[in-house]
Amino acid sequence: MAATGLFLLMVALLAVLANLAIKQGKEAVHEAHLKPVTPPKSKRPRSTLHVSEGGVDYDYSDHPLFLTIEPAIAKGDWDGARFFLQKIAYGIKSTSEEEQREFRHIMTGFASQDPMIVQCMDAIAPILAMHPQGVLQTSLYAHMASAPDAENARYVLYFADELGRIVRKKKGNTYLVFAPGAPTPAPSPPQQQPEISAPDGIAKRNNVHVRKKTPAGNRYAELNRQATQVKAHSYDDAVALLYEAKAIKGDYYDETRLAKFLQHAGRLDDALAEIQWLVDRVPVRLAQWQFDSAVHKQRLRANMLAGIYDAAILICERAEREDLCIEYTARRDAYASLSDKLDALAADA
Repeated sequence: MAATGLFLLMVALLAVLANLAIKQGKEAVHEAHLKPVTPPKSKRPRSTLHVSEGGVDYDYSDHPLFLTIEPAIAKGDWDGARFFLQKIAYGIKSTSEEEQREFRHIMTGFASQDPMIVQCMDAIAPILAMHPQGVLQTSLYAHMASAPDAENARYVLYFADELGRIVRKKKGNTYLVFAPGAPTPAPSPPQQQPEISAPDGIAKRNNVHVRKKTPAGNRYAELNRQATQVKAHSYDDAVALLYEAKAIKGDYYDETRLAKFLQHAGRLDDALAEIQWLVDRVPVRLAQWQFDSAVHKQRLRANMLAGIYDAAILICERAEREDLCIEYTARRDAYASLSDKLDALAADA
C-alpha cells in the first residue's frame, strides 16, 4: 500500500509539472505573437550592366571600370559617373583593341540609362519633328538645358545616334540631325583623298588610321558566345570554353563568369579557387590604369575586391554553404565600407 501511495503521489506531481509546462508554453507563444517582427536588413542591390552586340550578350557588371562608377550610379550621382568615364575616354585610344571595345560597350550601356540624354531628347524631339529636313547639331545646343556645356551636348548627340534615338549625317565641320525614321539626304559623291600609308597592324578607314580587330579579341568573344550557347546542356563544356577564353587574356582576365559556371558544374572548390585567382591578380589589373591620385587607385581596388567577393557570395548561396557565405560577406562588406570612405575622400580631392 505504501508503494502504491508513493506511485500515485509521483503521478500527481508529474501531472502538476506537465500542466505548468503547458501554461508556460502557451504564455511564450502568446508573447511571441505580441512582439513585433523585425525584418532582416537586406543589403543594397548592386546595379548591373549588360550589353548586346552582334547577337552576343556581354555582362560588364563585374568589370573594374563599372565597379568604380556603380556606387555613384546607385546614389544617383550620374554627373560624377559620367565625368569619370569622360576622363578615361581621353586616354582610351592608347589601349588595345579589346579594351577599346569593352570601354565602348560600357559607355554605350551607361548612356542608354543616362538621365541627361533622356531629358535632352525630350527637349529637342519637337524641334526635329518640325524640321524633317534636318537641324544643324550646333544649333540644338541652346535647346539642351540639361547638358551644361558643348562637350556634354556632343556626348548626348553622339550616343543618341549610337542608340538609334536620332540620326546624324556629316555636314561640313558639324552634323545634320534628324528624327528617327525621317528621310535623310543621299550622301554626296566622295572626293578623291590623298593616299596615306598605314603602319603594320593599322587599317585605314575614311583616311583615318584605326586599329584592326585582332584575331585574339575575335576568338575571345567567340568563345564567350559559344559558352553561353552550350551551357543549357553542359556546363562542363561551357567551362572548357571559358578556360580557353581566360588563357587568351592571361593575368588580365577579370571576369567572375568562369567561377560561376564552375559552381553550376558542381565544382565548388574549383570555383572558389578561381575567385582567389581573381583576387590575387587585382594588383596586375590595377597596373593597366593611370590614376590622378592614390585615393582613386585605392577606391578602384576596393571596388574590384568587393565585386569579386560579391560573386563569391552568390556562388556559396547557390551551393548552400552558409558558413562560406558568412566569411565572404564579411570580406565584401569590409571593402564596400572602405570604398564608401574613399568615395568621400575622392569627392574632396
